Amino acid sequence: MILGYAETLRDNPDMDEQTRTRFLDHIYTSSIRLNNLINDIIELHKLESVGGGFRVVEATALGDVVASLRAYYLDTGSKSLQLEADDAGVHILPEHLQSVLTNLIDNALKYSEGEFVSARLLRGDGGA
Repeated sequence: MILGYAETLRDNPDMDEQTRTRFLDHIYTSSIRLNNLINDIIELHKLESVGGGFRVVEATALGDVVASLRAYYLDTGSKSLQLEADDAGVHILPEHLQSVLTNLIDNALKYSEGEFVSARLLRGDGGA
């Protein structure tokens, strides 16, 4: 995703300032997310190598994640995007969940044939 936005900026020097700023914001937030994931992988490797335990993760509200995704996907081009979530909390780092969902939504927007993409987040009966 970072590469796609960067290539678009490079290949379109006459892009309007509002779109350019939005693309730069996407690059920035995606870079932060990527950096956090890399740090998590490093931390996981450290924990595995020294036999440490995992940190306890507080519940993440699905509604908060969806609100963040809605802000991120304000402009989805020609496709309409609908995001919904129940009020449940799940035990996962919000940046991990957002990273997975961003990947799924990006793929749906890029590769689906319809004009509408819909995602609904629900906590299953499996508990945390």
